[in-house]
Amino acid sequence: LAHAFALTRDEAWGRETRNQILDFIAQNPPRFGVNWRCAMDVAIRAANWVLAFELLRAAGFAFDVPFLDVFKASLLDHGRYIAANLERYPEGRGNHYLADLAGLAFVAAWLPRTAETDAWRAFAAREIPAEVLHQFNPDGSNFESSVCYHRLAAELAAFALAVLAGSGAGSDLSGVAPRLA
Repeated sequence: LAHAFALTRDEAWGRETRNQILDFIAQNPPRFGVNWRCAMDVAIRAANWVLAFELLRAAGFAFDVPFLDVFKASLLDHGRYIAANLERYPEGRGNHYLADLAGLAFVAAWLPRTAETDAWRAFAAREIPAEVLHQFNPDGSNFESSVCYHRLAAELAAFALAVLAGSGAGSDLSGVAPRLA
């Protein structure tokens, strides 16, 4: 929808994006129901909302203040849910944890800076490079031995690192770039 608006400048596409986000928020209260069961799903949704919002904004769509208030509150709920439900398990971790970290990076970079969002940003900036080194083998392949998971994990890492860099949260990327190449 955001791309359609960017291409056509037809306000209907922007309004539809706004309305779908508001409808989701109204129909899916935080921490209740199937759409709040898995932190990875919450993280991917939050990242996609931020991307759609920024695509629309960059293309000239103007969001109203009531929407912005609801959107910010919902993204804060998303960040809190992700932070409280990280999918890192001692017996093994995979792309779910990386998605959780990416979602935190997107939410923390988009929301106003507070002690809470700064903590999320710093945590993501520290954990994502370490997780890349854990999930990607020295030859660049992904430890899950799946082309689809490899692509997913590489996209999560690349976009999250870009968001962190753009938000001023530096990461130690030594050894990371060759594994994502």
